[in-house]
Amino acid sequence: MNMKPQNFRKSADLFSAICGGLLISLPAIPQALAQESTLKVNPCPSIFYEEPHNSQVVVPQGCPPNALTQRLAAQGLLPVPATPSQEQIRFGVGGEADPANISSTLNPSPSIFTEPPYNRSQAPVPPQPGARPPRPVPPTEGQMSPVPPQPGARSPRPVPPTEGQMSPVPPQPGVRPPRPVPPTEGQMSPVPPQPGVRPPRPVPPTEGQMSPVPPQPVPGDRSQQPSPGAVSTDQPSVLQPRQTPSATIALNNGTVNIRLVNDTAANVTYQVIGDTAPRSLQGKYNVTLQGLRTPLTVTFEREDGGQLIVTPQASSEAGTLEVTFKEATNTAQGRSAMRIEPNGSVFLN
Repeated sequence: MNMKPQNFRKSADLFSAICGGLLISLPAIPQALAQESTLKVNPCPSIFYEEPHNSQVVVPQGCPPNALTQRLAAQGLLPVPATPSQEQIRFGVGGEADPANISSTLNPSPSIFTEPPYNRSQAPVPPQPGARPPRPVPPTEGQMSPVPPQPGARSPRPVPPTEGQMSPVPPQPGVRPPRPVPPTEGQMSPVPPQPGVRPPRPVPPTEGQMSPVPPQPVPGDRSQQPSPGAVSTDQPSVLQPRQTPSATIALNNGTVNIRLVNDTAANVTYQVIGDTAPRSLQGKYNVTLQGLRTPLTVTFEREDGGQLIVTPQASSEAGTLEVTFKEATNTAQGRSAMRIEPNGSVFLN
């Protein structure tokens, strides 16, 4: 009977001892966790010396250079790596921190957060007092540097424009601008001629073609302009004076009668410039225009778009010119205008 109370008393004492030990060790657990959370960050982690960071990321200043840092320093794009600080030496290069050198203070703004690529995924924060600004990543080969050139460095040469193109960049002092491409024969130069350079000569029209340049005004000519509503009878000469006349007619006091004979099967539209409106002459018909004062120009064309062979000849009637229209088989035979000069010369075009 006495053994049961003694066993119960021993169990109670053991349980009390266990609970007391737990209560004593509880305050030490948060301190150990806090000490583990305040480990200082390694400024030279091993990730900087592993691919792909070894060839793409520049290590912070003071850390031993990796492959990219050594290559850029050899090219003169980065300063010579500085001697590692005591703090970096204590942590080591490319490894974890030595437990014997772990400090109980935590760096609130480690430099790795301000280095690419870690600074691209975080919101911009104001720099802490004493913190160094991040260095820009040097450009790869073939890219333009966003950093202003260092003193003594040569700026890249602009690409010269190809022949015939204008340079989009203003010429530098002492640099000659590119020469413009000279126009081919018969074309007008789009650039104003330089001093001492002769302009290109215009191509003279071939025989039977109309001159594209209007005649120059004669000095002292004071002919009045036609009033509104009136039809002008002054017409510029559209044919070269050296062209051989197609026919000659004796005028009647400076006037002429023209008989148009349409031997084609298509309608022909004709007009005496300055005297009549456009009119239509049916096929196999003829019409006579009387009392036309020279000089004058008559235009004509087939309504079906074909070409016309025009044959002018003096009629048996005095002061009458007979013009016959026939179908042409090619464009070289086609004519579309006739000019009668004050001396009775008839020119076709």
